[in-house]
Amino acid sequence: KIKVTYRSNDGVTEFSWRRVRVFLQVVCQIFHDKCMENPLATVVSKTSRHKSKWRPLPLDTVEFEKLASRKLRINAKETMRIAEKLYTQGYISYPRTETNVFPSSLDLNAVVGKQTHDPQWGAFASGILQQPGGADPRRGSKTDNAHPPIHPTKYT
Repeated sequence: KIKVTYRSNDGVTEFSWRRVRVFLQVVCQIFHDKCMENPLATVVSKTSRHKSKWRPLPLDTVEFEKLASRKLRINAKETMRIAEKLYTQGYISYPRTETNVFPSSLDLNAVVGKQTHDPQWGAFASGILQQPGGADPRRGSKTDNAHPPIHPTKYT
């Protein structure tokens, strides 16, 4: 397998051969010897693709349980036990909801604004507020009109 790694102050970039693997030892040895002969390289072409990443949908109960299971390895029962405790302590909104659309009456900029002082994610929250439109999440398609999607209600 031919792979070249370039490290700079900007980060790490990996380059790989289009054919992925070299199966003949002689060919591999020739490539190795050529690289060792002159360790400097010249880039002759570059291709890149733009990749878009969709913003996540607001959390309803089912997606919340799936995310906790996939990312934190917590089962659904334990997830809801923790969520209920956070809800009764006032940290998150009601966790049993089938809605993934925020009502227009909920001031999401104020919700995000409470998180801007945190040393770990405060800069991220500030960045959201500085975007055109501020905190403007992707709209889901499900609403039961009873409770908004799960979201933080205060910062501690």
